[in-house]
Amino acid sequence: MRLALALLAISAVACDDNAPAEPAISGERVVEQVDALHRVDAWAHYKHGDYAAFTAALEAITEKNPLPKDVYNLACGYALTGQPEKAIERLTWLVDRGTPFLMLHDEDLDSLRERPDFIALVGRLETYDKAEEYLRPARKIAMKHYRAGDHEAFILIMEKLAPLSDDHIDTYNLACAYALSGRNDEAIAALERLADVGKPFKIADDPDFDGLRGDPRFEKVLARL
Repeated sequence: MRLALALLAISAVACDDNAPAEPAISGERVVEQVDALHRVDAWAHYKHGDYAAFTAALEAITEKNPLPKDVYNLACGYALTGQPEKAIERLTWLVDRGTPFLMLHDEDLDSLRERPDFIALVGRLETYDKAEEYLRPARKIAMKHYRAGDHEAFILIMEKLAPLSDDHIDTYNLACAYALSGRNDEAIAALERLADVGKPFKIADDPDFDGLRGDPRFEKVLARL
């Protein structure tokens, strides 16, 4: 009902020739507003224990714009409605992108915990935690180079470290170093990887990316982040 009323209001404004001029709303912004309304309805269903309706609402949201948080909640919905294969598929997608959220402790996923494929995902997360013990000292050395302005030395370390890390700030910092070194293609590629996994970094005001401003590819990825 909220969605229907919102669309009706948009239609009424569009048809009123006497209405005062309003700034144009982009199609992307309208989609965001509609998705937000769907989320409100989804959580209302969740709170009332209607997990099938909750899941259906999230399927509609993630079909065109699979943000990690929505995909995680959809995985929970699948687990709660007896669709374990679909739940595991979504959780795998999240682990691949380093965004497991609360899957280790979330009660909504309890029905999955004895499954070998879920246990394997947990094993991957534990491996990332162990790897972090080894990555942390290398990251510390890399950041010393970065602060000293030796961006090439920083890049040399981080190109090996970032693919092993589940912390997306490593990829972000690598993008910064690429940009500061004039390696624009690689900087854009790193930022696109962040956009692909739905990480909302605020790059618009970061002076490290001043060398990219005006590049249409940067403006495009900026809109996604």
